[in-house]
Amino acid sequence: MPFAWGKNCCIAFNIDAVQAITGVRVRAATWASALEAAREIDREGGLERAISSVLGAPHDNWRKARRGDVVLTGSNELAADEGGPVMLCVGGMIVGPGVERMQALPVSMARKVWRVG
Repeated sequence: MPFAWGKNCCIAFNIDAVQAITGVRVRAATWASALEAAREIDREGGLERAISSVLGAPHDNWRKARRGDVVLTGSNELAADEGGPVMLCVGGMIVGPGVERMQALPVSMARKVWRVG
């Protein structure tokens, strides 16, 4: 599935993953562009705060990340203050939508980890 803001962006991907794991729809992705997503993140007080408002407080020990956890990485130079993208732990790797295809990174790239399930 190609990257699409609000449909297959890093947040929408993880909203769907949390629903698949828990059976609970935590929120809807209401943005359709990078600008709308940035405005929503700003309204929430930043990306980490927005995720924490739904999933609770994160921890910063990537070694404790387990399959199904949502993670904030430090791999996006465009979002240096906030980190990014938000990805899903699948064991020793974290995955999420990239521009052209799914991207996978080592779990050691996780800066913050939210427990799911």
